[in-house]
Amino acid sequence: MPKRSSFWWTAARRLVASAVGPLLLISGFLALEAAGALPRCNCGWCFGVALGYARSLTPHRPAGLESRAISALRAISSAQSLFREGHKDRVRGYGSLAQLGTAGLVDPHLASGVREGYRFYSQPSSLYTWWAFAEPTRPGCTGDRVFYTDERGQIFYTVGSYPITRGVAEVRSHFLPVGQ
Repeated sequence: MPKRSSFWWTAARRLVASAVGPLLLISGFLALEAAGALPRCNCGWCFGVALGYARSLTPHRPAGLESRAISALRAISSAQSLFREGHKDRVRGYGSLAQLGTAGLVDPHLASGVREGYRFYSQPSSLYTWWAFAEPTRPGCTGDRVFYTDERGQIFYTVGSYPITRGVAEVRSHFLPVGQ
């Protein structure tokens, strides 16, 4: 076995961690088994171990992180409704992300503004409106889409980056509903 600090070990690990690497690892394993270079077993345990190792080295896919961002925006939407209903006597309206966290309506990670590869923003616009954005912390790696929701509860998206400083009316014209 090569030393772990060698060039070849590093190159092999990077290949396995790439998108093509697991396929090459599995096909190489099958070729070695067909050539009789590996001990014969009929249980498939060796193949299962190789497949599990290859899957453990593949990077997370943005689609899973994007679906978690959508779920977090739904949680923010529910929290905003609960926050407004709980503070009717003080005519306070909706709350910021930090206020939602302080009230215990969202988990502390989401209240901090960064969770699972996305950065979240939520602010009240007026007494009767609010907005929330979710943007990837590393576009292309943790996600490709920016998400938006407001007091209507529908979630919208756009591909690429979007400056959050623009007006809400402009956002609604550039974003598409999720699912389209």
